[in-house]
Amino acid sequence: MRENDTYRVQPSVQLNSSNKININMTSSHQKQSFALKRVGIIFGAYSIQNPGEAELRLNGIDGSSFIQRFPLAELADNQYRYFYPDSKSRIEGEIVCKRSMNPSF
Repeated sequence: MRENDTYRVQPSVQLNSSNKININMTSSHQKQSFALKRVGIIFGAYSIQNPGEAELRLNGIDGSSFIQRFPLAELADNQYRYFYPDSKSRIEGEIVCKRSMNPSF
């Protein structure tokens, strides 16, 4: 992140089959052509173990995608979950619910 970049951390909508979570990147990152080394996201799991799976999807300016599926049950409440994407430049992303037994997820 560059010195003049501004960003805001805020809660997203609750992840479920109807709501995806958008991942916003700074404008300077979008203009640069470098790979992300790590993506850290804090998940609020509401102190319960949520069944099912979700996907992190990161997209490049060239149309390529990095997709990593992960189990919702492994998410700790209000803790970071780290992802290590490939070595390509990514400019936007989202998390989508793929399979869940819980209607709110």
